[in-house]
Amino acid sequence: MTAIDRPPHAPVNQPRALSKQEVRPHKAKRAAKHALPEDRLWSVMDVAYFLAVPVQTVYSWRGQGRGPKGRLVGRRLRYRPEDVREWVAALSTDVA
Repeated sequence: MTAIDRPPHAPVNQPRALSKQEVRPHKAKRAAKHALPEDRLWSVMDVAYFLAVPVQTVYSWRGQGRGPKGRLVGRRLRYRPEDVREWVAALSTDVA
């Protein structure tokens, strides 16, 4: 089909849409290998992954005094896995 035969609305060499893994390979790699260990403290990213919320939400909860108990280890914020699980278990099951 030549340019003359092509309908005016037909795309010309339109690139294909990239998958999430192609756009953000670092996130796909982390999600694929991410098994949360029980024998070490969790980072904010680990907690966010476990709770399926954005990292910023975990920081917001901490600022409001609402989230799981975290500890500063040096300059890093860390969470005990059992504290996170206890916090989740203590949440109300009522629908908001």
